[in-house]
Amino acid sequence: MKRTKKLLVIGISAASILAFQDFSGYQIGQPHKVMAAETYLKVSNQTELLEALKKNNSAIEIMQTFTVDQPIKIPVNVTIKGNTKDTKLIFQSNIDGIEVTNNNSISNLRIEVSPKNRAIYNSYTQNSIGNLKVENVETIGSVEILAKSKVQNGNIAIKNLHIIEADVLDKLERPTGFGVSVIQGALTIWNQQPSKDSNLSVHLDEINIGEKGKPVLGSGIFLSGYGHNALPNNNGILTADVVNTGEIHSTGNIKFGTPDVISGGVFVVHGAKVNNLTNKEKVTTYGANDMVLDNWGEVSQWIAQDSIISYGPSGVGFVNFGKIDKLNVLGTIETFGLGARGFNAYTGVIGTANFQKIITHGDGATGIQTSTQVENITVNDGIFTYGNIGDSLVQGVIKKIAAHGLSLLKGTNANKIEINGGIHVEGKDVNTLNVENGVYMKSLIVNEQSKN
Repeated sequence: MKRTKKLLVIGISAASILAFQDFSGYQIGQPHKVMAAETYLKVSNQTELLEALKKNNSAIEIMQTFTVDQPIKIPVNVTIKGNTKDTKLIFQSNIDGIEVTNNNSISNLRIEVSPKNRAIYNSYTQNSIGNLKVENVETIGSVEILAKSKVQNGNIAIKNLHIIEADVLDKLERPTGFGVSVIQGALTIWNQQPSKDSNLSVHLDEINIGEKGKPVLGSGIFLSGYGHNALPNNNGILTADVVNTGEIHSTGNIKFGTPDVISGGVFVVHGAKVNNLTNKEKVTTYGANDMVLDNWGEVSQWIAQDSIISYGPSGVGFVNFGKIDKLNVLGTIETFGLGARGFNAYTGVIGTANFQKIITHGDGATGIQTSTQVENITVNDGIFTYGNIGDSLVQGVIKKIAAHGLSLLKGTNANKIEINGGIHVEGKDVNTLNVENGVYMKSLIVNEQSKN
């Protein structure tokens, strides 16, 4: 008689068997390797945690909230998780939090440091970060992953991260380009290596930064490679297959009138290449020179599913200086500051750009302004500007510009521009349409009727 779907386990204590795979296909007499789930060493205070790390236990579970008086360095191939989502590691003032090395995992934990400190950061003493996994984590303090010194490579996967509060304004190491430098982010992943052998591979999902009315100080999400020539030369690059964000609230706290410093809610800096970037919830910036969404790198597809809002002077809704194949902004872009344009593309290339609605409220806040190659632009529900002439930051220079609805500057090269819902302006010295000499455009269509 053939007996099937039974399993006899001998010599393994019940406490050691935490989870099994489905054994429905197993048969008596057939050799199969039975793997028990990893057993976590449980710790309840700093002394126990440090002892577990010293002994290189591969899996450590934090059973309860406790305070820590020194940075915690996780050895190679070690996993740390909290017992519940409310489990906290609270670090004393002015010290960093958890330092990862190689092939580490952090999950189900809230890590609290002073806002100016790093909640999670990496060591620079090994050649690779390996596979870094961060999941179901909240922090007070920034998360910073850098390829520098000895570190050349790493695979970073972060899911369900909420950086509640962070201040990175004192970090003076900033990439530069187009007349400005960029403030690092509450979440910064940056390849600083010039080598062709260096690459950071990134997967981000459900990333939330700051809270409504309580922005982090700095950029929100900051992804960067080595420099301007990193992507063309394939050296020192950062590649991301997926970047999915939740709500983002940030401000660079930049003094009004500063011409050479900016920040961004989500900033893809030079040397960074993203396949699919989706802003699933609102992205909001609050201060001067705070771009909401900004690209200096390459993005295959960028989708913004909710509102894009800025409240500060020169806080542009969407900026492109790099390359975007497909851009689809499903929510309204709305800016409230002096010189805060809705969308601008001065260099770089955009394939298809689709906008739902663009509204600006400040003097000098143009609705759309281009001076480069944009194959196709479509607006579904109108462009609205409510300002006149005013100061605006343009590539590192404060200039007087008008809050035109659609402004096509010299160098604009477009196949088709279609504005549905009309172009509406209120300023006495501005135009619905401003077209300079040196603009090439095959087709321009303006319909008063909106397009659903």
